[in-house]
Amino acid sequence: MVVISGAPGIDERRSDPLLHHRVRDFNTQREVFEKIGGLDEGYFLYFEEVDFCRRARRAGWTCWTVADARVVHREGSSTGIREARRRPAYWFESRRRYFTKAYGTLGLIAADLLWTVGRASYLARRAVGLGGAPKLEQVPPRFALDLLVGDARAIVRNLRGDATMHEKRA
Repeated sequence: MVVISGAPGIDERRSDPLLHHRVRDFNTQREVFEKIGGLDEGYFLYFEEVDFCRRARRAGWTCWTVADARVVHREGSSTGIREARRRPAYWFESRRRYFTKAYGTLGLIAADLLWTVGRASYLARRAVGLGGAPKLEQVPPRFALDLLVGDARAIVRNLRGDATMHEKRA
């Protein structure tokens, strides 16, 4: 659970400041929404809460994870996706929107390069028997291709002026 600072009943000594995290549930005060606005409707299902917390931090609020909070997350309830199958295009579009909105095109490129280096390092370690968490092997099929080729195409379209990288979905 993520809480924007100042929420009643939160012991900040038992919580951790949030930098970037996949947020499954969050509790905030009306004042935060009044100051920074609501969730960005240009996202479809993913990354909008991460963007919201980033905007809250930039406006002077603190976002916290609350270790003692218990939230039931029914994986795939909104999408029907319950196993590691190919990620839908809208997941990549939301990720792309977040990174370009927050860090620009160079930030998106940097994120992709860092992901690629991390994934290659993991695969190399696994190949020579130096460990690595087995769960990481559950990357959805074609994930790397969909991620890198999709982002490259979007960057080229953006450079040609065909579309902005984080325009709102119709």
